[in-house]
Amino acid sequence: MVGSIEANFQNYLYLGRRHANACAIPHGFVTVIPKPVKQHVLTTRSQAQKRLARNQCRQYVYKYQITTEPAVTMPAPTTSDEMIETPRSRGSGTQTVYATLRQEILAMTLPPGSPLDEVRLSDRFGMSRTPIREALLRLSSDGLVTTLPNRNTIVATIDFATLPTYFDALTLMYRVTTRAAATRKNPTIMGTIRKHQNEFEAAVKARDAYAMIEANREFHVAIAELGGNPYYTTFFARLLDEGRRILRLYYSTFDDRLPLQYVQEHEDMIAAIEAGDVERSDRLAIAHAEQIVRQIQEYIARDMNHAVSIGNL
Repeated sequence: MVGSIEANFQNYLYLGRRHANACAIPHGFVTVIPKPVKQHVLTTRSQAQKRLARNQCRQYVYKYQITTEPAVTMPAPTTSDEMIETPRSRGSGTQTVYATLRQEILAMTLPPGSPLDEVRLSDRFGMSRTPIREALLRLSSDGLVTTLPNRNTIVATIDFATLPTYFDALTLMYRVTTRAAATRKNPTIMGTIRKHQNEFEAAVKARDAYAMIEANREFHVAIAELGGNPYYTTFFARLLDEGRRILRLYYSTFDDRLPLQYVQEHEDMIAAIEAGDVERSDRLAIAHAEQIVRQIQEYIARDMNHAVSIGNL
């Protein structure tokens, strides 16, 4: 019974945004909301303040598990700060939404082309639409979501037709950054490269595809940083970010059981860089890129129908 009442109350609050005269306070529940909170909802003017006041009301509903019994005594807020959504709390909400959706998109739990409705996401995460919108903007800058002309937002599709040019650019950056890294010495950055390699190895052994993608990205960006050209680093990071879901497809071809030989490829690259062997670093970078490209091409050729459905083409 309690769960049903709470759900109805929450639904009323969301509908209340469109019914200012009701002030989002259902008649059957006014008596169990502390008077200062009720008055704040009834007297406030801005939509932002109304939303924050409604959130305050919600906290009392869930905290005290309101039932149909007569009104109960509840402590009123002691300071006005309890009515205010701080930048820190809003920022943490944005980060929560961003991190959750990002992982779901990269894991293909949210397939390319899936709609991302702000109202539904607001209901799902239990927060206002402002942090939802901010999280979607961050995902858009990552190339993971797209805003359509009708202003609807969807998970970005994968354009398989552009893969050849993408792979050309990716292979070039593997070579350029690895060669440059072999010409420089920086123990601190080498320590960072080694750290990310250890994380990658642990993720491979755990068959954690999401962690593999993250550690692989950081490993190669650190190599680019060692090379000392910030333009190369920025461009390579962008390519790696755009290719996160391609890399997810790559790992899926192994059923997330990535052979340890690919961990060894990273180790060989580290050894060549530490030895200052530019030519060997270049050869290893070429081989590393080629096996990724070949595996994905074979995947697409083997199961084109599945690949097209994923790409929503």
